[in-house]
Amino acid sequence: MHLIQGNSPGILRLLSLLTLVGFIVFSQTQTAYAADERSNVVVVVADGISLSDIDSDSLPSLTRLIDEGGLGLLNTRTLGVGSESGYLTLGVGDRAEAPRDYRPDNPAGQAINLSEIDRATPRVNGVVHLFASEIADLNLQGERGAVAGSLGQALTEAEYKVGVLGNADTSERRHREIVMVAMDGTGRVEHGGVDGDFSIPSSTALGNRIADIDLIASRAEALLNDVDLLVIESGDTSRVNFEVLSAHEGVGPQARDKAIQRLDELLGKLMGLLDSESDSLVLVAPSAPQDLHSSRSLTPMVGWGQGFEPGILVTSTTRRQGIVTNMDFAPTILRLLGEESPSQMAGRPISSESFEGTVPYLASKQESIAATELARKPILTAYVSVAVAMILTSLLFIIAKIREWPIRLARVFLLGILSMPLAMLITAGWGFEQPGYIYLSAVLITILITLGAFALRRFGEGIPIVAVGLATALALIGDIIAGSPLSSNSVLGYSIIGGARFYGIGNEYMGVLLGSTIVGVGAIVDRFRPGKGLMAGIIVGLGAILGVMAMPFWGANVGGTVAVAAGFSALVIRLFRSGFTWRDGLVLAAVIVAAVGVLLVVDITGDSPSHAGKALTGIVADGGDNLFKILERKVLLNYKLLKVTIWSQILLAGLVVMATLMFRPSGVLREFQRNNPKTSGALIALLVGVAFAFAFNDSGVIAAATATLFGLGALLYLATAPLAQTGLRE
Repeated sequence: MHLIQGNSPGILRLLSLLTLVGFIVFSQTQTAYAADERSNVVVVVADGISLSDIDSDSLPSLTRLIDEGGLGLLNTRTLGVGSESGYLTLGVGDRAEAPRDYRPDNPAGQAINLSEIDRATPRVNGVVHLFASEIADLNLQGERGAVAGSLGQALTEAEYKVGVLGNADTSERRHREIVMVAMDGTGRVEHGGVDGDFSIPSSTALGNRIADIDLIASRAEALLNDVDLLVIESGDTSRVNFEVLSAHEGVGPQARDKAIQRLDELLGKLMGLLDSESDSLVLVAPSAPQDLHSSRSLTPMVGWGQGFEPGILVTSTTRRQGIVTNMDFAPTILRLLGEESPSQMAGRPISSESFEGTVPYLASKQESIAATELARKPILTAYVSVAVAMILTSLLFIIAKIREWPIRLARVFLLGILSMPLAMLITAGWGFEQPGYIYLSAVLITILITLGAFALRRFGEGIPIVAVGLATALALIGDIIAGSPLSSNSVLGYSIIGGARFYGIGNEYMGVLLGSTIVGVGAIVDRFRPGKGLMAGIIVGLGAILGVMAMPFWGANVGGTVAVAAGFSALVIRLFRSGFTWRDGLVLAAVIVAAVGVLLVVDITGDSPSHAGKALTGIVADGGDNLFKILERKVLLNYKLLKVTIWSQILLAGLVVMATLMFRPSGVLREFQRNNPKTSGALIALLVGVAFAFAFNDSGVIAAATATLFGLGALLYLATAPLAQTGLRE
């Protein structure tokens, strides 16, 4: 004690010094520990690349990224035209539209460093988009009411730090669309820069500039200590994509190869800065190369590091291995940072699952999707044209009372029209990668089904209708339960490129299912006059089909559920009596409400709600405003389709047939009703289903047309039976 007291000044100084040193060491240790614990998400945007561009042994960093991460194909559909809308959609989490203008003051690409605004404080950090408010207004008033800057705003409110680096400037225009990916609701990104220093002049490159890879990498390394999310664009592939259509033939592919080599170099540097156990890197292409056909608009997306296992990307938006959407990008970034997606985002988080042979599988998948897309318009145009021609020809034959071989040939063609949807479904099972094979297969299978069905007429005139109708319905139900592997790849199914739907049953085949089932049931009751047991079985079967259509994990089609519930209810009523009463209307309404109610309850209580569940959640959240937007969208889309789609020709032909047969020749409809009373009642029920299909679906014109086609085909086939029988030789 005496010793300490006698030397207290020196001892105190020593203790103070040791305390200070300890504090510094402790602080440095804690800082280092905190740095070690920081998880970074780095996004590299490389516009205008395809899967084949990055699949090369000469690209070591990309090869490693793909081998160690999850790979998928990105649906790039937006509300606008051009890659600008692709950038914006990534940051919105829903389809969006960016203004497109190729003048030097191109609004989508106008972003600057904040230091350029506040020149008195040159070290001020961050970036601002100069047209953020205009972009926000354009989308809020648009088709989907998208909220620009959703990703950046959600992260800012959650107190995450966001940065952006790079640009795609050419010698003539600013291309700083990259800011739209990361900006908040005011158009700001608090860290980083997009100034011209990130690229250097190059007389040999498209756009006359190339990225300064070393500068981007060094700035990224410095920023990773300050931000949680860093969005980077080297700009080389983007510059090629902006300029490729104006370049000489053959220049584009070579320029793209060089740009991807530089992209690979940048990725190598960035991966060296990240820890795959705690950090994440996402490579994404907002749009496909402009010099490729629209059938190849799916682009590669890779997720590497924390949150992604080696294999294939998946999302509940599509429920298809390897197929994800640009709407899923923002929710994915939020998931990687531990945040939930805001309600205005339509996309779902992307993850990955183990998968062998990802690259060859996706390459084959892309070829099959492209072939289907190329074949879709020609084969459907031909199908509708032939169908309308045969419908009107058969009507003329009835009016003119044509007999012998012409009417029998017309009836074969009518069966062929009814058989074609099933043939197009079966054709999808081969996954052809050439459109020509799709054409040939669909025609050959149609011929086989038609001849087989026509041969069954010896058992009764209605049996071919029963065979084609119920075979089509059963095939569709089986496909839906199996996850729609056929209808999703059929030319009559929904388009993976169009992106209106990715799972369940689309409106085209929904109409086919509605028409084939109702017509097939009506024909079978006419032919076999079933007792109570079989009638009960038919009702149970109709209920099962309605259940498959309604369930979110199967059909997941709200509009289809409404149409099928209405049509099937009307069918059951018409099977037991000839007319409708107001009580029948109440029953019909109750069935519809019950079916849709069960669908929505099951949907919103499940792990991955479908678009219907998300829509209901949005309606509840915004007090009903979203409901009016949905209804407005359906009305406008149906009005537009009615004017432009080839399917409206079927509806017009149906009106002509019904209007004509009511007056000429006299008694045709009465004889048809006398010979086929239940089929006649089924056609009335089908009209009810068609009306609801038209009213409650985005593309209700198409659903109504495919359903009507079965009704018209059956009506004309059975109405011409007396002429064919009279013309037969003994």
